[in-house]
Amino acid sequence: MRILAIDDDPVFLELLAGMLRMIGYGQVTTMASGHEALHELDYSGLLYDCILSDMQMPGLDGTALTAAIRLRTAYRQTPIL
Repeated sequence: MRILAIDDDPVFLELLAGMLRMIGYGQVTTMASGHEALHELDYSGLLYDCILSDMQMPGLDGTALTAAIRLRTAYRQTPIL
């Protein structure tokens, strides 16, 4: 399962990615902002199976990020937590 995790707190991202890898989710990509995440979704060529997002981030918060992700056809049904 390919997971994209977004949070403006680098310590939390490191802990989250480490814990996910420990329980068997080895394909974890982390981004520090909603804008970086959208760029990743649009230009990386990868398709993510699950997206984990912080709700309170500067700039593009989790609610706005979720709305922007849902505009992308490939991610209309993807779980976003």
